[in-house]
Amino acid sequence: MKILFMTFYDPCHLGIRQLASFMKLHNHVVHILQIKNFKYKELSEIPTDVTSCYLTSNGYSLSSAGDTIFPVSDIENKLLCDFLSDWDPDIIGITNRSPFNHLIEKCIPIIKAASPSSFIINGGFGPTFNPEIFLRAGSDAVIRGEGEKPLLNLVEALMQNKNWKNIDGLSYIENGKVKNNPLEPLMNDLDQLPFSLYDSNHFSCIEDNEIRHGDMRKEFPISVFNSSYVILGGRGCIGHCSYCSGGNFRDMYK
Repeated sequence: MKILFMTFYDPCHLGIRQLASFMKLHNHVVHILQIKNFKYKELSEIPTDVTSCYLTSNGYSLSSAGDTIFPVSDIENKLLCDFLSDWDPDIIGITNRSPFNHLIEKCIPIIKAASPSSFIINGGFGPTFNPEIFLRAGSDAVIRGEGEKPLLNLVEALMQNKNWKNIDGLSYIENGKVKNNPLEPLMNDLDQLPFSLYDSNHFSCIEDNEIRHGDMRKEFPISVFNSSYVILGGRGCIGHCSYCSGGNFRDMYK
């Protein structure tokens, strides 16, 4: 199957790099499309009518980034539609961080119009803890928690025209109500996983009213991200910060 992974304002997108590599290992065609880069503006440059933003420290000052500062333009939406029509994915997997949950209500109608036959899945921090937002917006399913096995099981069920609604880790809507299946048990042997996907053949990025193909670190270099490649040596987070979802992931599996 052809699987397109999408993300917003996330230059590392470690989760979908790992999932794309895993699905490629299982002989599926994969591609990653990043919508907008994670650029910064100093707080003094931000218009006073902006009501929400993503604040971050770049080492020497407090800056802001995100869709209210660098919104997706009409031209970029058109580029997205053209890409979806041309690539024609069987499955579209969308991930995003919780600060960008609201984007799903804008992007799902655009995606469905451009690629009406695609099965749409959401996963990551935002969808895991708030699956209903994504399902009500029009997604077919949400993967909660660790995603490799649920995604592979879902793809195989769709390929064989089998019932996928009994797969662990999935949420979906049935008779108007959100159904949350039990979580898929955590993978104990991480050595069975391939390294995250890093090359120039499986990536595209929409930014500055154009689409570029290849590794975004070369196409859109920003700060440290254009000189480093991040990999995961383990799973989970030892922290339990009140402002972050990382520790809450661990709590789900207790």
